[in-house]
Amino acid sequence: MLGKSRQAKQLILIQLFLLVLFFPIVLSAQNSTIELNRKAILFFQSEKYDSALVLFNQLIEKNPTDSMAYIDRALTKEKLGDFTGAIADYSRLAKLAPNEVDAYFLRASVLYELGMMEEAIVDFQHSILLENDNAYAYYFIGKILQHQGKKREANSYFEKAIEHNPEHAESFFELAQVQFKKNSLDSALKLVNKSIQFFPKNEAYCLKCLIAYKMNKFDEAVNCFDLLLENNPKGIVELLKETEHLYNKKAIEEFLKLSSTSDYSKLILYVLQGKREKAHSIIQLGNINKIDKVLFMNVLTGI
Repeated sequence: MLGKSRQAKQLILIQLFLLVLFFPIVLSAQNSTIELNRKAILFFQSEKYDSALVLFNQLIEKNPTDSMAYIDRALTKEKLGDFTGAIADYSRLAKLAPNEVDAYFLRASVLYELGMMEEAIVDFQHSILLENDNAYAYYFIGKILQHQGKKREANSYFEKAIEHNPEHAESFFELAQVQFKKNSLDSALKLVNKSIQFFPKNEAYCLKCLIAYKMNKFDEAVNCFDLLLENNPKGIVELLKETEHLYNKKAIEEFLKLSSTSDYSKLILYVLQGKREKAHSIIQLGNINKIDKVLFMNVLTGI
């Protein structure tokens, strides 16, 4: 018994010796990885994506099973325009961690941006299998179905997105547009107000203006339009260029005539009407801030 006890003590002493000998090396390696990751993230946050990519490559070389490093590297590749490389990293992550929802959702997001709708919808659906309350996955599936002309199915997915996230502004906005096109103005106004409540984006304000205008609620329409003018006057012109199928140009012109923000209103009205000389005069002489002057000069060059 004494012999066995002595052997056990010797084994423990050897283990302690090895721990003391190698623990600083292991700790140093861990600290090195943490520092590398910290620097990579700082580069990413500073928009120095090339430098960030170099460090994320090193992190993955050091630890090929670090799932977060694959996500970070893929996001960096997206910023650099390497969408094929980003998809490849998300695919590696899916193999490495088959139950990691981000592997499928983020890959689907890239595929969606590239217009690869069939591939994207498969990944969005898989991400819902892994995370049933993923509101954005439901929303994007709705957008894809909408693009495919499957309007009723699309609306059901927007409704599911709201069911799982009652503050999902984008889905409220999509449903508001549907009701507006159907001339269900009361429903459209309620839905767009919800969208603005949770995320006050320019498109939603513009849609609300038109709904209120069509309902003969002129004061509400003009007040809403004034707010839109204050937030992003150039954005109104851009919106009209992109969404003429939905937004009534004559109504916008009417808002501009009635609006209290006179110089901006006149400027945008002249831009919409293609009156370059009058618009240029307002830019030079009107009460327009320096940044907006540059923005509107760029708009004028495109007319």
